[in-house]
Amino acid sequence: MIISPADIAGFHKILQTAAPDYAEMRLQCLNTNAIVLSGKQIDSISSGESLGGSIRIYHKGSWSFVSFNDFDKIDYYIGRVMQM
Repeated sequence: MIISPADIAGFHKILQTAAPDYAEMRLQCLNTNAIVLSGKQIDSISSGESLGGSIRIYHKGSWSFVSFNDFDKIDYYIGRVMQM
């Protein structure tokens, strides 16, 4: 999965609706490839993708933080961090 500009705009809109005093969101999409050798022989070849992010909010005099690995539930995580 690639984080698109439309995804980022959607996340921004959700944060604006929550209306914290300050918000910071960090998103990461990491692709990995690995080749494991034993001597001159290939033991395994693998690839993978991992998605994640974090939200830090300052609201009504206190800081809150949440990390996540499911972009489909971003509104849930923003709600959680606003309730802390």
